[in-house]
Amino acid sequence: MPEIRTDVWIRNATSAEVFLDYLGKHLVALPFGREEDKVGGQFVVLDPAAETLSLRNYATGAITELPWFTTHFRYSTYIESPFTGLAVGMVRRFEWHHDRNGNPLVLPTSHLGTVDKVTDTYIDLWVRDASYQAGGWSGRINASDAARHSVRAPHLKNPSE
Repeated sequence: MPEIRTDVWIRNATSAEVFLDYLGKHLVALPFGREEDKVGGQFVVLDPAAETLSLRNYATGAITELPWFTTHFRYSTYIESPFTGLAVGMVRRFEWHHDRNGNPLVLPTSHLGTVDKVTDTYIDLWVRDASYQAGGWSGRINASDAARHSVRAPHLKNPSE
């Protein structure tokens, strides 16, 4: 069964409140409404004083600050792949929410992993860890969970950076 896509558009915003439900989620921004300038990423910073919000690119970790009043924002239930730009062999930092036995953690742990496989819907990462007989472990992150796992460039220590 095909997935139904629902788009929510935010245009000409006048207050920070309209963005609160989308913090941490994937947004697409069209500066001045122009499709050719579109930017996508995880919504990481909301600055009511400057009337801006910032998106973090999943592949590069680059932060793009955008003004509310001249940018159209789109949130979709079906998103473009947050893994666009990633390639096998790249190292990425991410949060993991389970222990080695699959039990949920109260607080996630941060790991460095090497990208083993990239598709539009998931990435596989290899994490070196000498405590495992195989010398490490493999984790799969689905595109729908990319924001939760905060996949980012290795130099970004904090998910909100």
